Amino acid sequence: MLEFLQVENRKEIQRNTMMQCFRLVYVVSFLAISAGTAAAQDKLIVATLRSVSQACFWVALESGFYKEYGLEVLPVNFSGGTQTITSLMSGDVQVTTTGGSTAINAKLKGGDAVLISTTLGTFPYAFYVTQRIRIADDLKGKKIGILSFGGTAYPATRFALQKLGLNPDTDVAFIQTGDQKARFGALISGSIDGTLIQPPDTLKAKELGFKPLLDLAQSGIKFPMNHNSTTSKFLKSDRDKVKRFMMGYIAGLARLKTDREFSQKVLAKYLGNPSQAILDETYDFWSGIFPARPYVEREEVENYLATLKDRGSAKVEDFFDNSIVSELDREGFIDAVYKRKLR
Repeated sequence: MLEFLQVENRKEIQRNTMMQCFRLVYVVSFLAISAGTAAAQDKLIVATLRSVSQACFWVALESGFYKEYGLEVLPVNFSGGTQTITSLMSGDVQVTTTGGSTAINAKLKGGDAVLISTTLGTFPYAFYVTQRIRIADDLKGKKIGILSFGGTAYPATRFALQKLGLNPDTDVAFIQTGDQKARFGALISGSIDGTLIQPPDTLKAKELGFKPLLDLAQSGIKFPMNHNSTTSKFLKSDRDKVKRFMMGYIAGLARLKTDREFSQKVLAKYLGNPSQAILDETYDFWSGIFPARPYVEREEVENYLATLKDRGSAKVEDFFDNSIVSELDREGFIDAVYKRKLR
């Protein structure tokens, strides 16, 4: 107003004031229209990780499938599964796309967490050994490298050894060597003779002369590695939102499995544009282990509960709810998205 008071011509003052009003009306109208457009999309905050296990979620986002089903999905990246479940328990997020075991642990401790679909129900690893190991029995008395005794890599290693006919408690010694780079160093130096390796690091393992003794992903062992989860409360109060989220996810899953070119572009974006060889190794491995119909299997949960010292009186059925996946399956939605052509 001070600027206006400095203008002596009253007509000029009136003209400027009217122009300001017109501009204000235009801005308010534009914001109202924008708000109305945004309101048409229901918001859903989703906790996720920077991991290839999230590839179906990435493809769904990049394809615009969630928006197609009336959802504005707001992904929040975390560094670990425990953080995602903590955010779910606090109500800061409504869905997580991360570790199934963390949701199971939360439920065991009295939290409200439920698995609504499986992203990855098997161990995404291969067990590699040094050249001096010819058969599984050669590992007896040898040292096996693991990241740590926490997380899922340790039980995965135990399952691998059992699958190879070895007793993980008596036949081998476990050494905490740290991350993948450290385990490669330990293999090269001979301080360990075997460890789990996840694609695409399998490319480097082969280049260094190490050999796979067991493809754990194809071993038939079920385990709750990665799941979509929510709370029972949210599933009950906002079931339609959860269903539309699963519609978007399953559409992304179907596209990842059937559209190699597009999926590799998405992987390149989220993985920092790696080489084509790494993209091929990554796509070929991961696209084959995501279940086409993402039901949570009882065996996944049971195998995890078997690794715990105390599961209390918990029943397997307490931890998952397949009702939405089952509903979409009955309605023909899952079959339809696999037949859909997107180019």
